[in-house]
Order: sequence, then C-alpha cells, then structure tokens
Amino acid sequence: MRQIPPGKVRNRPTDLGREAGIQLARLCDAAERSRMPLHPRCTTCAFRAGTIPNGCEATVLDANKCLIENIPFMCHERKGQPCSGWATMRIKDSKIKAPWPFSYGEETP
Repeated sequence: MRQIPPGKVRNRPTDLGREAGIQLARLCDAAERSRMPLHPRCTTCAFRAGTIPNGCEATVLDANKCLIENIPFMCHERKGQPCSGWATMRIKDSKIKAPWPFSYGEETP
C-alpha cells in the first residue's frame, strides 16, 4: 500500500465528492456529444460518473482546477497522458486562476 505523507488523508469517495463528480461527468458527457474526443475516457476516469476518482472531493477539485487553468490533468490509466475527459472539456486559452490549491500542494496532478 502506498505511503500517505504525514498530515495527509487518503483520498476516498465522499457524499460531497460523489455529488460534485456527478456534475463533472454530466458536463463531460455533454461536451463529448458535441465534439469527438481523441480517446474514449478510461474506465477509472475522474470525468466518468460512478468511478472512485469521480467520487473523491480532492480529485474532482483538482480536475476542475486543471480545467479552469488549462493545466493537463493526467489520466489514471494511460500513465503520462492527459485525461481524455479533461481534453474534451478544457478551455484552451483560459487565463483564469482557480482560488484553491491542488490537493497535494501546488504540484500539477
């Protein structure tokens, strides 16, 4: 099992995370219908309703921050590749900054 840094809590699905995740997935579903994604979303995609990452508050917040700031959100399955859900929804020329930090500091997820 992966070691969690001192003072940090393992990222687990919560009721709030699931509700936020449902909305993120709903918006991604709509974006996917309006444009062809480069790759289908993976089975563990944070942008797919019902997945574990889609129900974790920290992951959903990180995904939203990446969308807002146009920072690549990396795929949970295709290591080293941007998430297809993120690529489908991203705002290419966004200059907006989200007013919250990433879940594990200011590193890019």
